[in-house]
Amino acid sequence: MSIEEAVVAFVVSGAGQATAEAGRVEVSLGNVDKAGRAATASADGLARSAVAATAEVKKLQGQISTALGKLAGLASLAKRTAENTFGVSPDSASGRFFENSAGILSGAANGAQLGATGGPVGAGVGAIVGGVLGLTNAVGEQTKRAEQAAKKFDREADKEQIKTVSDAILREIGLSKLGSTVYSSRQTP
Repeated sequence: MSIEEAVVAFVVSGAGQATAEAGRVEVSLGNVDKAGRAATASADGLARSAVAATAEVKKLQGQISTALGKLAGLASLAKRTAENTFGVSPDSASGRFFENSAGILSGAANGAQLGATGGPVGAGVGAIVGGVLGLTNAVGEQTKRAEQAAKKFDREADKEQIKTVSDAILREIGLSKLGSTVYSSRQTP
């Protein structure tokens, strides 16, 4: 074999190997393309699922807020009914129960609505914090009423003590009938 024939044989055999390698690369690129299309389809499906899940979460948050709002309204209605129809005093144990319940549920509904911007966890935390604040406000109102009642009692007790002392002094000096006339025609201080 001559050098020329050897060079031709070498070039021909190299071309055959290059053609075979190119075929393998083409097959590999086809597989990569198929895998890329499958990954794109999966990502699209995940995106659609995420959008649907977000919509469902928002819908659920709205339903929770609505339910808590309705419960708060019912608790408030029960409180008013107990007070107006059955004469339950707001300062009795039952009255405080109804007031506390209405405060908790109202606060929870408001907190859930505010916390809903943070997703389901935000709505839950908002409902808890709102319920605690609602209870705190209700107890604060009850405390304020109790303090006002105590002050009124003290004023009434002071008036009664002044009348008792005045009557005793008037009896001592012999003008007891004058004291009863004076107190019946004017108010005590």
